[in-house]
Amino acid sequence: MSGTHFDPRRRRVLGMLAFLSGCTPYLLRVKGRKAELYARMKCHGINREDMPELAELLFDRSGLLHTDSYRLDTKGLINPGEHYRMEADEFIVSMKIPDAPPSIRQELLPYADTRRPGRTMRNMLKRHNEKAMLAMLVWNFDTSVSPPEWLRTGRVTLTYNIVKPEDLTDYSTPEKFLQMCDKFLKNQIPTQKEIEDARRQGRVDLRNGNQIIQAAETVTINGHLWVRYALNHHGTRNYFLLTSLWPDRSLLVDFRMPFYNYRANSGPSSYLEMFKKAYANMEEMVSSLRVARIDGAPDPFVIDRVEPAPLPVRARSPTGSD
Repeated sequence: MSGTHFDPRRRRVLGMLAFLSGCTPYLLRVKGRKAELYARMKCHGINREDMPELAELLFDRSGLLHTDSYRLDTKGLINPGEHYRMEADEFIVSMKIPDAPPSIRQELLPYADTRRPGRTMRNMLKRHNEKAMLAMLVWNFDTSVSPPEWLRTGRVTLTYNIVKPEDLTDYSTPEKFLQMCDKFLKNQIPTQKEIEDARRQGRVDLRNGNQIIQAAETVTINGHLWVRYALNHHGTRNYFLLTSLWPDRSLLVDFRMPFYNYRANSGPSSYLEMFKKAYANMEEMVSSLRVARIDGAPDPFVIDRVEPAPLPVRARSPTGSD
């Protein structure tokens, strides 16, 4: 072989290093501008004026960072006692921020326009099967050294969903919506035949070990009808709230409790202190959960119309916007 032969693997590595070195000035500019926008929002509040530019900066242009980081990191922007606030199409969803130590992720999508989506929103909906995660919020309920942090955290996610045309009937009335949720929940428990079939075929049925803790039921929270149920899966317990945002959207709120042997303990009164904190956190957030319609349209899931939760008080922007 000629002495000029060049290892293809080395060629690829050098090519990638050259590409990254060319990206470095751009990435540094992006980092600096992001810091400026975060500083402005910390002073004047989260606003529609800054979010489009921030979304473009967070969106992966280079293809190097396959990420959902276009959600806003809320740490330092909003405080306990204030409200998470998410505007999704003609709805405003809000929940009170609990007084609990935030963990790694406190991410919010404050504005989601799925009816006239921009480039970033179109990308997110395409990647997530017509769903937009409005929030991924995690708290650490025990700051001691052990157990590992991921075992000490509780999490809530809010997922906004575009209902498929063929499913609209199931979302059209509270009665049909409850029936759909009840059917879905019961399907999370495999039959004995399904367990045996999976074993014979060498498959693992991920539903095996699930346990329904709370059957699907309709509840009213701040004037809006929701379906609530709870499920155990090995060391985890999830409490779910679902509602139809009539006529063609829906919202799922999923509270995951810290890892624990829930089967061996009868209820929150017998739990360790950190699990009691997690339950208190959830109850406070649920009691403050509001869905406000800004279009005034009739809605079979609305019992009493409510105003959106108040915005945090911040210094007035130099441009005059709040």
